[in-house]
Amino acid sequence: MEYRYLDQLGMAAKHHTKVYCRQTLIGGNYGLLDTDTFVPNPDYYSALLWNRLMGKVVLGVFNSAAPHLRTYAHCTKDRAGVTLLLINLSTQIQYKVNIHSTAETSLQVGEKKVHKKKSFAHSIKESVSWVGTKSSDVTLSREEYHLTPEGGNIKSRTMLLNGKLLRLTETGDIPSLSPVFTNLNSPISIEPLSIKFIVFPNFNSPSCR
Repeated sequence: MEYRYLDQLGMAAKHHTKVYCRQTLIGGNYGLLDTDTFVPNPDYYSALLWNRLMGKVVLGVFNSAAPHLRTYAHCTKDRAGVTLLLINLSTQIQYKVNIHSTAETSLQVGEKKVHKKKSFAHSIKESVSWVGTKSSDVTLSREEYHLTPEGGNIKSRTMLLNGKLLRLTETGDIPSLSPVFTNLNSPISIEPLSIKFIVFPNFNSPSCR
């Protein structure tokens, strides 16, 4: 499982890089597809989720957590909302993430939860516009796509999505990359050496219109 690929995509987008080319699709030291079987390697699924979720508009993220936690935010692709990408490069630390909307085009990510501050849902309501009809905080949810290596082995060529093995279907098709829906106010955490895409579909920054 390769973490640098998504980290490089995030940094490239942040620095206004228009085109990013992967070295190999098949072959080489580590292509997106296995050289012999053409079965997707973990990076294939990482790239696929990036392509499906991360739009072209990059949002500012102020990360006050440790440098091992990489954070990137984009307007969600082809629909309303914001997508946050978390990459935990630590081998031992599980981060508890607290997020606040600090401006119309930026998010603040902190490692420690501050109890005196308002909930994320209430913070969002003060600075961004909601899409559709407002509903109570209880009914609001976020989408999570949590990628981890099989057996916790970072050299594994097999990846799990929300705890389920990613493998081709019996007909050779790409499996459904379905998220887990989580209450918006529930704590956000990310395990060591894992990747998480989080989609907040219920709000939209003016930059994403």
